[in-house]
Amino acid sequence: MKLLAVLSLLIACNISFAQQNGRQDIHSALKWLEGRWVREGMRDGSSTIEFWLFEKNKIHGQGISFQGTDTTFVERLSIQFKENKAFYVANVPGNNVPTLFEIKTISHTGFISENLRHDFPKRIQYDLSNELLTVTISDGGSKKKTFESIREKEQ
Repeated sequence: MKLLAVLSLLIACNISFAQQNGRQDIHSALKWLEGRWVREGMRDGSSTIEFWLFEKNKIHGQGISFQGTDTTFVERLSIQFKENKAFYVANVPGNNVPTLFEIKTISHTGFISENLRHDFPKRIQYDLSNELLTVTISDGGSKKKTFESIREKEQ
């Protein structure tokens, strides 16, 4: 009986360590995303920024679109951990609850997240190449939109 209790405690500690270690690994792998990104190729008078902030155990961001000085769209973004999985979470106006996209692959220059039950997008992909951030949202097939952003230089 004591052996079973000790084994249960060790398993619980290992699971907790693995969860924390996984969070640290993802936090480290996504560190390139931190900062303020300005979308390229916008129409005159329009602009969009996306920024990400990394705190000790949190990764959160926000996407904001403007027409002139008027805010036209705001989405709250985050990377969250649930049941030993990492999720890209988008909280957009008009949705009653945030939409979770499970992160399927991750590297030091990008990640792919999916939610095949969501209408659109079903897949969100972030890629960093030569200081250009490319975000592609798609249905997992031929329907897709691509957005390119550059990191705003610190002043």
